[in-house]
Amino acid sequence: MDDGFEYSSPAGNYSAGASPYGALDLAENVWEWLSDRYDSRYYLDSVFEKPAGPDSSAIGFHPVSGGSFLSDVRNVRAAYRFGYSPDTAAADLGFRCAMDSP
Repeated sequence: MDDGFEYSSPAGNYSAGASPYGALDLAENVWEWLSDRYDSRYYLDSVFEKPAGPDSSAIGFHPVSGGSFLSDVRNVRAAYRFGYSPDTAAADLGFRCAMDSP
């Protein structure tokens, strides 16, 4: 929290936290909405790769991942997911604009 920035830090600011592959910023400033649906048991079926997620959810939740500036250390990792109702709004909840490469 005492990183010298008034709000969230700029992308790529913590190079010492790079993954073994050099990827940066896998832990997020805000929880990231994901496009699939949430089912807590679904992700147990794919140990070696990230599954896309189910097409529907019995409870109607969408998953979020990545943690936020308010998260404790156990939640700030790319693989951690949990679900929110799609009408949830919070200061530490957002999304990332991305597309598949051509």
